Amino acid sequence: MEDLDLNGLWWIPGNEDETVAGNLQFKMRDSINLNLNGSFKSFEELNNYSQYDVILGVTSNGKKVSLINCFESNSSISFPGYASVSYRASYLLIGVHLNTLEDMAFERYYISFSNLAEWTRSSGLSRREEYYPDHTFKKLDVTYEFPEVKEIAKVNNTKISLHYTFHTTGDSVSNLNLKQKTYIKLDNDSVINFNDFMKIYLYNIQNFLCLAIGTPTFPMEIKASSERFSQELNGKVFRDQISIYYSNSNIPINLEHKDTHQMALPYQYIKDDLNMILSNWFNKYELLNPVFDLYFGTMYNSSMYIQHRFSSLIQAIESYHRRVYGGKYLEEEQYEELTNQITFIINENLTGDLKNIFTQKLSHLNELSLRRRLKDIIEIHKEIISPFIQLQKGFINSVTNTRNYLTHFDEGLENRAKKGKELIDLCEVLKFLLEISLMTEIGVSKESIIKNISHSQKYSRIKSIKSLQEL
Repeated sequence: MEDLDLNGLWWIPGNEDETVAGNLQFKMRDSINLNLNGSFKSFEELNNYSQYDVILGVTSNGKKVSLINCFESNSSISFPGYASVSYRASYLLIGVHLNTLEDMAFERYYISFSNLAEWTRSSGLSRREEYYPDHTFKKLDVTYEFPEVKEIAKVNNTKISLHYTFHTTGDSVSNLNLKQKTYIKLDNDSVINFNDFMKIYLYNIQNFLCLAIGTPTFPMEIKASSERFSQELNGKVFRDQISIYYSNSNIPINLEHKDTHQMALPYQYIKDDLNMILSNWFNKYELLNPVFDLYFGTMYNSSMYIQHRFSSLIQAIESYHRRVYGGKYLEEEQYEELTNQITFIINENLTGDLKNIFTQKLSHLNELSLRRRLKDIIEIHKEIISPFIQLQKGFINSVTNTRNYLTHFDEGLENRAKKGKELIDLCEVLKFLLEISLMTEIGVSKESIIKNISHSQKYSRIKSIKSLQEL
């Protein structure tokens, strides 16, 4: 999403004859601001705060614009002179006029993510060089053919496929640039409300790509189209291409670039099973949503203190094990019978705060401990883990001691809690366990996981950690 600076005429839907000149600025990491040389309000209303679901406009170069969820951010009036009002918007759409928020729904969406092209490595570009017998350069042939547009999954009746665009720039004399863009395309027979697109489709696909690529990934361009917004030319109907913009302060200025050999799950390793994998990812969204929030929270917050990163990863692992495998020491009926007996003893022998403390603890005593959950996860995935790192009893002790110390700051545990580089190593291993668990949960085969761990530089640190093996 490139920054924009556009001049135009602006109005409220239904008041097309009452336009106001103004300047629209979009900054990808900041905001969407409309600065009017005037006001939509009457003189008597100037002191009243205003907000609009939609503001429409047309730019100086003839582009249709819709601003969504607009609220007044500044206003002033001078005598003599005129009023000027500024609005901040949540979304900017170029290429369409929407009259209501309900109109913000489309059958097709196209999203270009950072590192998506590197993940797929699907290119229509090819080159061939020719040299003279003395090895001096003779000729360079460059050709382009669109890669096969292939449906990779179908979720909620929405087809998900890879989509490509291609364009050239330059003077064709001294300079020629060829550029292919790769998109994730969503295509549904019915319209997808934009809020559903953001909360369900964009959220899940972005998180999946973050796991697969192994680094935070961001939507860099979003386009949409619909049969409702189209025009006929020479007997053919063409859908208007709508560009959607919104600000995201989390997008780093210098995005991390990943080569395929640095990724956790390159497209080529899983493309044959991607329909099943993505379907599982979407289907398990509600079950694993707390796990996603915790895990991806650590991925997207690079400035998080290492202690907080460790705590988030521990919570993610506990939440994952609890939601997928459950985990109680006793059956509910057995535990209820036991708690009734213990409660009777507590009521007979304790009073006040001490009685309340012991009673409250009963509600948690049947939950599996962190130690047990870690042991289960390591055992479940031992075929994947064991070729790369040996997680012995000392590792579980280190994790539980560190978690308990960071939770209670018990001085008796301070010397046993890991700090510095050892704490960083613990986080790397916990992240490794969590990633393996999520990959397995969505149907990635053990063979694919092991193969990629063996070849990927992403896990080189895991394979080099030796200190944990002797703990």
